[in-house]
Amino acid sequence: MRFPWNVLSLLARAAAPALLGAALATSAHATLVDFEPGSGSVVLTDGAGGILQYVEDGVTVNAIDAPGQHFHIEPISASNWLAIFSSDSHGALFTLGGALFDLLSLDTLVGGGVTGRLTSSTGAVVDVAGSFGTPFGSINFAALPGWTDMTWFTWTFAGPLEGCDCPARLDNVNLQAAAVAEPATLALLGTAAVALSALRRRRRA
Repeated sequence: MRFPWNVLSLLARAAAPALLGAALATSAHATLVDFEPGSGSVVLTDGAGGILQYVEDGVTVNAIDAPGQHFHIEPISASNWLAIFSSDSHGALFTLGGALFDLLSLDTLVGGGVTGRLTSSTGAVVDVAGSFGTPFGSINFAALPGWTDMTWFTWTFAGPLEGCDCPARLDNVNLQAAAVAEPATLALLGTAAVALSALRRRRRA
């Protein structure tokens, strides 16, 4: 049975937008890195209490410029935090196994006298100024440009350090793998594109 060309045209045009939307969609898996016991594992240490590499739910955290520099995981207010100190840390580098990812949110707790800096592989920067007695704050990255389709982000000091050994801490790092088109959906999208192309050629003929 052959479909009339006008019917095929309507079907192809109706299917293309839906297929395109499906092709860009993915089964997004949100990952929460909370540094709690049993959630992840310390892979490398410097032998003196400092951490060089930590892995949790596919997310790897490396000390920047290790060896010689490290970070800590310490309990604050009944929750574990990743902490960098100005005296012994250049910061921490977060990756998701080489995959692209979007940063959704995280909590910060920065001591007085220092400023923490978040930097993404896309070049986006967020500075978090610390002050004495300030409770932790949450950052929602959904409305901030430059925090999607990243390969890494870092947590470092922006300065000035003002001569103190003050900490800059992170917790509840919430991220998810960036949207990737499914192969089967791409194949369907290609079929719709071929159908539309055939319709155009028939009109020109």
